[in-house]
Amino acid sequence: MDPFRVAKKSPYGAKIAYGFLTLSLISLLTCDMSSEQVYVDGISQFTNNKARYMNPVRFGDKIRSNYHIVSIAKMRRTALRVIKGITIKIENLKKPACVVETVTLIFF
Repeated sequence: MDPFRVAKKSPYGAKIAYGFLTLSLISLLTCDMSSEQVYVDGISQFTNNKARYMNPVRFGDKIRSNYHIVSIAKMRRTALRVIKGITIKIENLKKPACVVETVTLIFF
């Protein structure tokens, strides 16, 4: 991308990350739910249930995430459904980049 052209034509005045790129970082930013660290046989599915974008991630921004467990429910006899609320924050900004709810199915 031409940074000068983007600065003139973009409503953000700079290159930004696509929303799906931001979402793709969730598994890296919340890696403590991996099967190696939770000590279960495996995580079969990981999906994004809800995603709200509130601020663009500009080229060079530093991001981090915070999350909390919204709920854990037993599904049938062989699985747990874990719903997490995740906030991806941009350094030095009050408004987050996005707020996401994920659903992880853990089979045992």
